[in-house]
Amino acid sequence: MAYLLATLAAVFYGAADFTGGMVTKRVATVPVVLLSQATGLVMVAVILPFLGTVAPRGPDLWWGAAGGLAGGVGVALLYYGLAIGTMSVVAPTTAVLAVAIPVLTSIALGERPGWLAIAGILLGIGAIALVSRPTVTTEGPRAPPASAWRSSPESRSDCFCSPSRRRARRAVCGHC
Repeated sequence: MAYLLATLAAVFYGAADFTGGMVTKRVATVPVVLLSQATGLVMVAVILPFLGTVAPRGPDLWWGAAGGLAGGVGVALLYYGLAIGTMSVVAPTTAVLAVAIPVLTSIALGERPGWLAIAGILLGIGAIALVSRPTVTTEGPRAPPASAWRSSPESRSDCFCSPSRRRARRAVCGHC
């Protein structure tokens, strides 16, 4: 059951990051973040009565509020990065940093991660290196689509000429 829940969480986080990044390419980041965080708050409010845990104390609420604020700022920065950057670089980088920062903080506070946690961090760093490599293609630059030629003003009448008129007009339009 734990593996199923972890997989579902990963799928939903990935879908939310992808959707948020795509939406913020067209809409401002702040409204998208406010809507996503409000949706999360509603979901927590719906689930909270079914969690048979002890009521939180005052410091717990303050830590929760600080964590929620930091998470909201983090989501805003992630969505902004996805909107202006390359998704295949921004997403894994922020994912590894979201894990590495708490791990490094816990190490600074005296905790020691096990070998499995260290291996996971190293694999994540390796994944970033592999994903963020520049793509090398052996093809040259791709030609623009035919619709681009048809939409340019100088090509509308010149390039649909007969072959004999094309030779005569080649110096004028350059496309024939």
